[in-house]
Amino acid sequence: MNGSFLNIFFFKRENINSNLYFLLFLFPILPFHWQSKTLIFWAILSIAFGYKIFKKNIKNYNYKPYLYNSGWLIFLPITLVYSENVSNGIDFLRKSIPIVIVPFVFIYFNSKKAKINQNALLWFFVIVNVVLCLFMYHHLHDKFIHFYTKKFGANGFDILHYINFQIENREYLYQDGKESTFNLFFHKLYFSTNLVFCLFFLVKEIITNSTYLKKLIAMFIGLFFAINLVAFRSTSSLIFVVGVLPIYVLYLFFRKTDSKHFFKSIVVLLVVIGVSLVLFTPKLYKTKFVNGFESRLALNLCNIKLIKEKPLFGYGIGSVQDNLNQCYKTQLRTNKDQRFFYPLKESHNSHNQYINMYLSGGIIALLLFLLMLYYNFRQAYINKDDLYLIFILLIGFTLIFENFFSRINGVLFFSLLNSLFLLNKIQQNKNNA
Repeated sequence: MNGSFLNIFFFKRENINSNLYFLLFLFPILPFHWQSKTLIFWAILSIAFGYKIFKKNIKNYNYKPYLYNSGWLIFLPITLVYSENVSNGIDFLRKSIPIVIVPFVFIYFNSKKAKINQNALLWFFVIVNVVLCLFMYHHLHDKFIHFYTKKFGANGFDILHYINFQIENREYLYQDGKESTFNLFFHKLYFSTNLVFCLFFLVKEIITNSTYLKKLIAMFIGLFFAINLVAFRSTSSLIFVVGVLPIYVLYLFFRKTDSKHFFKSIVVLLVVIGVSLVLFTPKLYKTKFVNGFESRLALNLCNIKLIKEKPLFGYGIGSVQDNLNQCYKTQLRTNKDQRFFYPLKESHNSHNQYINMYLSGGIIALLLFLLMLYYNFRQAYINKDDLYLIFILLIGFTLIFENFFSRINGVLFFSLLNSLFLLNKIQQNKNNA
């Protein structure tokens, strides 16, 4: 088939894969069914017009990058053999398909001639998240403007009070009843994780970019994201930003100078941050942190109990939640521990991806999962890609507090960004060899 027609719309034929990759980064503002359709559309066209280079890329890159990143998910279906809830297991595998598809198609069906503009893709992702924020506030505005003006209108309209009122009612982004719904996925941790990564990228743009206009735009959007992070109060995201962002800023300033100044600055900075957190953290955030910590302790009682019962092979993918619910029920009804009321009512998962891997597939699944993180961390470290390193650290840290891969938005966030960083590193290594 002559590629001239496609060249009109998608530039050069060999760029189809990387050009259409932009579409996948729309996932935060796409309903679930459109996320799947977009992924399928990209994968089919990429394979159809990139099949000729597949064997060459396999030879050049071998299977290691793919197996390191997808090996844990390839293994998990085996655990269905002893799972007591196969349907739940299959549902998890269905939502996790991008972890298998995205790196395979993006790495092995992408031409070496393709110009993958990583910076443009990341800016596009930033803009998408700005749009998501605007969608959220518009939805809350439509939901509450009449109620707000009726209740508080007599005292005048205070815009700051109104914004705070919207944020305090953000649960309507989760579930809005039968009258109207926020048709996009929202969960404060996933939302905040997107913003945290974008914030680090914008900080790097501010410090390293020579274009004044780009610096100004990055500063404005970065401030907007920082305000949203504080407002929506995702504890793990705030901890990561407060603990890592100042160090990253110092690194960007001192990376070409004497390392002694860098490490001295870090020590001083960590002391200042520690003292500031103790003295100046608002009571609201302290209370939220303490409550969150206590609830995680309660969940971990059941997590540890289940691990002890089946330490080698776990319960099989799909059966973990049933066993957790049974543990919550026992703790609540037999031991009268009221901390398990909401975990049982809401069917809370383990809230720790590492533990969930262990409970799903035992030691093998956990080791394969850790191997994935180690491989990508090593790629970022040996190639001195600071933003890739930040991304892996953010993922690794977030997994401590959430089953991040239990939802499609977490799967897409990781698989899309990791595949982008990884292919650039692989190609750089081949060019430098």
